[in-house]
Amino acid sequence: MKNFPPFPLLRLTEKCLVKAVLLILLFSIPGFVSALDYYWVNGSGNWSDFANHWAKVCNPSGPGDFHLNVPTAGDDVFFTGSGTAPCPTGQPAYTVFVDASTTVPKCRNMNWMDAPNGTILDGSATGRLDIYGSLVLNGNMSITFPGEIHFITFGAASTITSNGVSFPSTGYVHFEGTTGGWMLNDAFTANGWVFHNGGILMSNNQTITVGWRFEGNSPGRLELGDSDFILNGEHAQFYYAPADFLAGTSHIIVNSNGSVRGTNTFPDISQFHDVTFNVSTI
Repeated sequence: MKNFPPFPLLRLTEKCLVKAVLLILLFSIPGFVSALDYYWVNGSGNWSDFANHWAKVCNPSGPGDFHLNVPTAGDDVFFTGSGTAPCPTGQPAYTVFVDASTTVPKCRNMNWMDAPNGTILDGSATGRLDIYGSLVLNGNMSITFPGEIHFITFGAASTITSNGVSFPSTGYVHFEGTTGGWMLNDAFTANGWVFHNGGILMSNNQTITVGWRFEGNSPGRLELGDSDFILNGEHAQFYYAPADFLAGTSHIIVNSNGSVRGTNTFPDISQFHDVTFNVSTI
């Protein structure tokens, strides 16, 4: 019997299938697809209300200028109201309420610089907001969101610019991901809990202030440089795995009856450069 070679169409189909799978995987990685710009307009509202608040341009003139869905992990969001023409100027302060409809609210880069003075980021205590890129806050806004804010990295280095705005004592800040990390452009203050479980967090010699607890675990890596790391809350705690913590010439200052050690288990030991306990008893 004559042996025929494999059917060529089948071989072509297999190649196409492999390419299709690779494309799906690539396009599922945040930041691979070109980012879309989302502009918050029309005052206070829920994050999920894309038809009224998430516009394609900063000065929408009709329904066609609004997105058909909420931002994804690959999209950049901008909060408007006090920018320059043709964007809205002189708008009153508003509140953005982080709610979860069918998905966790998320974006790539987030920029609040053009938000009106007094603008608020709020949400429910069970809510969550994921940021896959850089964050720029407006010094005249505030964050009262009591839920979880997750900074997630998958390669590119991101920056965090707080401009004097702090994360609330009722909230939780998470740093996580595989590769890449974050650099602080100025002082960073989280009055609640901070968990660092992935990516490199570089202080860039900026002051870090934590109100309750800062905990880090592998594969996270903390590089403190020449920073002051301040613990303010009652019984505030600094836990960090020894292998993933670079103290540099930093100064850890404990303004409470708190603790500073390698991890939750006392036998672990980290090397600190300088630690000060500003309490009457230790």
